[in-house]
Amino acid sequence: MICDGKIFDGDGRGKSYLIKGLHQIVKYAHDYGQHTAYLVIYNLTDKLLDLPTDGTPGAWPPYAELAGVRVYFIHVRVLPPTTTASKAGKATRVVIAHDDLANPDIT
Repeated sequence: MICDGKIFDGDGRGKSYLIKGLHQIVKYAHDYGQHTAYLVIYNLTDKLLDLPTDGTPGAWPPYAELAGVRVYFIHVRVLPPTTTASKAGKATRVVIAHDDLANPDIT
């Protein structure tokens, strides 16, 4: 089993960092002859990550097929909420779409 973890802080370790991490884990899977990998994302922000899925929308965990490797995304919200949901308002979303996965150097 191939598994790697990445920190998402919304700044230096933002969306492009996660996409590069996805490509890195696909390379690891190819290097070790594996077809399944897990990318654990430690979210240090109050933002919600909207991750692509090649599976049923809303199913957990979401996954993407990339270069013959199925990568499951395990999203972990690390920090507790700083306020109640009713006071926080609508959460900011960071969307990673399938098109973003094509080339890790563009984002």
